[in-house]
Amino acid sequence: CRRHEIHIVPQVLEVHVPRGCKWVSGLYKLVEDAKANRCAQTMGRYPLWKSVDADIFIYSMSNGRWGIGAHQEKAQGFDTETAYVFNDTPHEGLMPHQLMGGWMHSRPVWTPDEGIKCREVDVSVVLERADEKRTSSSR
Repeated sequence: CRRHEIHIVPQVLEVHVPRGCKWVSGLYKLVEDAKANRCAQTMGRYPLWKSVDADIFIYSMSNGRWGIGAHQEKAQGFDTETAYVFNDTPHEGLMPHQLMGGWMHSRPVWTPDEGIKCREVDVSVVLERADEKRTSSSR
């Protein structure tokens, strides 16, 4: 993968996985100053997002595709081609929410799933959900 210029990096992404690895669905917040995410061929850095609910990440895999993975991929510094969910289209600098289709999940086998969606959401959504959780846990 070649390093591509990135102009706008979303602060928050929302992922919806209706089948297979449904547990990766949710909100992902940009990890500021993330240095673990890179393209193996150019050592170029790409953004990294972490789930607000779990130790799950959206990262640029070493093959230039966006993936969603967890502790195994984190332990490898995201220098991997493994993921629970990934987009089969080389991103060439596009952000995960900018890719059309091509998402696949690994349960029970690698399966294309047009129902998998990734979209940018306003950071206020994270704050609203945090407030909702605090309110419901104090009841």
